[in-house]
Parts: sequence; C-alpha cells; structure tokens
Amino acid sequence: MSNSDLDVVREIKNLEILKREIQEHLREEQLSQKELILAREKYFALHGQIKALSAQVAYSKRQQMNIRISHHDSNVLDEICECWSNNPTNQSLQFLGHFFEADDLKSKISLASRLLVSSINALSLDVRNQKQIDSLAMHLYNQYLFPGSKKDKDVVKQECLQWAGANWPAGESEELFELIWDISWDRAQDHLRADFDARHDEELEYRKAQLKKYRGKSISEHS
Repeated sequence: MSNSDLDVVREIKNLEILKREIQEHLREEQLSQKELILAREKYFALHGQIKALSAQVAYSKRQQMNIRISHHDSNVLDEICECWSNNPTNQSLQFLGHFFEADDLKSKISLASRLLVSSINALSLDVRNQKQIDSLAMHLYNQYLFPGSKKDKDVVKQECLQWAGANWPAGESEELFELIWDISWDRAQDHLRADFDARHDEELEYRKAQLKKYRGKSISEHS
C-alpha cells in the first residue's frame, strides 16, 4: 500500500471515530429539533465521505487480469451490450443482484469486467454462508453429538445461538441463525454417520483379516 493510500486509510479511521461520536450524540434524548437535524446531516455527510474514500482505496488496489474467452462468448458479450445499450424500456441490466450502469455497457471489455466482479462478489457471499454452516455443524458434532448425549435439541439450539452470537460477526447470528440451523444440524448428523461408518468398516476389515488367518484353526494357535 502506497503512502497516499495509508493517508486515506488514516483519514477514514478518523472519520469513523467522528461518525461514532455523532451516533452517540443522536442517542441523547434532550436534543432540540434543530440539533437533531444538524447532527443527522453531519452524520450522513461523514458517511458519504467515508464511502467515497473507501472506494478510492479499493480502486487503487485493483489488479489487472488478462483473460481469454472464446469467439462465441465474445459475440455473446457484443449482443448483450447492443441489446441493453439500445434498451427502449430504460430498464437496468441486473445480474446476481447487481445493477449495471451505462458505463458498464460501453464495451464488451467493461461488461465482461463487471460480470466477473459481480460473479466473484456473489460467490464470496456463498462461501461465507458455507463457512458459517460448516462452523456450526462442526461445533454441534464436537460438543453435542456423541454417544450417551441426551441433551434436548431445543436446548442445544439455544446454546448454539449463544455460541454463534459470540463467534459470528455482529448481528449475523440474529439474522442468519434460523436459516442456517437446520442445514448445519443435518450436516453434523452426516459427519456422525460417516464417522460411525468408518469405525464400523475398520472393525469389519480387522475381523475379516483375522478370519482369513485362522482358516479353521483355533485362535490359541495364532496367539
């Protein structure tokens, strides 16, 4: 990171501190209407500054990638650009939850770049989901799913919700836990079955090997 980027990062941190101070100020109950309006205006102004500076840092960190695509895919990109650039309905092109701007459709190179970034962003969110599903599944498997465990599933769920609140990013346990719980429970059960099958197979293979050694002789002859 260059010195100019470091300066921008430091400026962002300072603005974040000011933003938090204004948030605390907004929580005060004795603010007049005028003070409240001014504080909100300052808050949103700072938010805009932080967003712009963050975009500046992100832009400076961009990496160039040279990617070759087939002739067919190149023609498809041309077709998409032509279709949406001359779109009479004025609707925006949307892909994986991202709306494309006019600049994204200037050429097939800019369109391909935007498609790639949108795909990467969508996949990164899916990866985050998978990681949280797996983390909860392994927590269940290691802490609750063992021989002799009789703890009620609803109790386990509440304890896991507390664990998620302590280990997941702020706010995500409340928003995502209910959606993730059943998937993680099933995945933890799959781990348990796979572990049991592996132990069973190992024992079975050992017994088969021993029986092949005996071949009608008594065990005492092989001890």
